[in-house]
Amino acid sequence: MKHKGLDPTDKIGSSIAPIKPLNPLCILVKRLEITKKPLRSRSFTPSRQRSSRSTFSPVIRPSINAWCLQSEAGLRARILSYGAVMQSLEVQIRGAYRDIVLGLQSEDHYIQSMTQPYPPFYGAIVGPHAGRIAHGEWPSSSISLEANDGAHHLHGASGSLSRLHWEAVGPILNDRLTLRCITQAGSGGYPGSLEATVTYTLSGLQLCIEAQARVSAEMPVNLTQHNYFDLTGRRAGVAGHRLHLDSREILVTEGMIPTGRRAPVSGDVRLAHGLDQTYVLGASRKAVLETEDLRLTAFTNQDCFHVFVGGPNVEELPGKHGAPYGPGSGICLENQGYPDAPNHPEFPSTLLKPGDSYLNWATFNLERLGS
Repeated sequence: MKHKGLDPTDKIGSSIAPIKPLNPLCILVKRLEITKKPLRSRSFTPSRQRSSRSTFSPVIRPSINAWCLQSEAGLRARILSYGAVMQSLEVQIRGAYRDIVLGLQSEDHYIQSMTQPYPPFYGAIVGPHAGRIAHGEWPSSSISLEANDGAHHLHGASGSLSRLHWEAVGPILNDRLTLRCITQAGSGGYPGSLEATVTYTLSGLQLCIEAQARVSAEMPVNLTQHNYFDLTGRRAGVAGHRLHLDSREILVTEGMIPTGRRAPVSGDVRLAHGLDQTYVLGASRKAVLETEDLRLTAFTNQDCFHVFVGGPNVEELPGKHGAPYGPGSGICLENQGYPDAPNHPEFPSTLLKPGDSYLNWATFNLERLGS
């Protein structure tokens, strides 16, 4: 599917006037003057209730902006311009809001976390290429990507989208936000620049994340969004969670690099700290994560869900509730193409050429269970 890209020369106006916030975390402001419309999702059913236009001002400091979105059903999210991070995702359970994603206490902590040898990537958009590329090289190219995971390239290395500041483009609605970021050619070893947009949309109890990209030179592109889910909101790890995937096979790896072989598995995933596995999806491309009172059903157009059960790699940085997260605190469902695909002609290619377009979408549908 082809989508027209955005013009990198588009400018965002600076006329901003604050108004009363929707909730303690969210500050709404007057609409920014923007000339382009955001790229619209073709995979997402928009809310029946028409959104009122509103936009947001910097609420932290000049270099980082924050936006709060809310659906007509009360689902709400807080998005940062740094890394296009989703800092919170809150749903009402029995009259009280529950935050179901992990995140850091302050915006500065996100920047600090990305300076660590093994960043946690809390809630960030990851790329240009999520997952590992063995030795940062592949036979059909003389490109050598930066090694940041031992001898291998991981999540874009120093050129990762998670390290960059994104700008808002198009009209910003109460329940919809589009952000854009353009990388520099050479960053992380990538031969060209990459222009990425991500659109976050809330509708009812559904979150839709749609990422698009185009490049100035042929390069591997495989984006993902790196939320850590904790549906209990208790910061007690994976206890009480159940995960089922429409998958009957995993990628066999050696040293976290795919060998090209596959192994049969059950779709019922045993969740434990340290799980770091790529599941090849079946026809429905579906994942279901649930607890006793909340179910999250995810769908994607990508070939894989990479499941990572992680604790913090940066234990000294406090979580949103003031204390560091313990081991196995959250569950990542990373919808993406095959890792190390450039080195495996048997995998669907992740190489993107100039003039071609990349599209990655996922929907996350929440359902309250019990009384």
